[in-house]
Amino acid sequence: MSFEHEDFDVMIQRRSYREARHREPELRQIAQAEPAMASLTGQKDWDGFLSLIQARIEEAQMELQNLEQRDLDDPRMENEVLVTSKTRRLVVKSRIATLEEIRDLPKKLLEEGRAAKKQLTETGADAAA
Repeated sequence: MSFEHEDFDVMIQRRSYREARHREPELRQIAQAEPAMASLTGQKDWDGFLSLIQARIEEAQMELQNLEQRDLDDPRMENEVLVTSKTRRLVVKSRIATLEEIRDLPKKLLEEGRAAKKQLTETGADAAA
């Protein structure tokens, strides 16, 4: 018995369908967040908040550049000072990543919500709600 390409496609479709049905509660929750994010984005207050977040990101990026430049300017830095500086850079990098996640969260939730709605529609789960 040979395994045909069409058989493989059907098997993948069935697996995908089963996985989507298994994830249905999670997909519904993600899809429910989409309208809230759509109404939030583009609002004057939200845009003001994003401006504050962006300013904090830029401050942290400047701080990171200053730390990196200081390390380059003093190549014979004592070990203890070097460890402290590396730790400080990691903290600042982490702050930048966190602020970027905050800034990008509504857009990500919008995209994931739309994708979840599409998956629910494709599996027929939206009709069961």
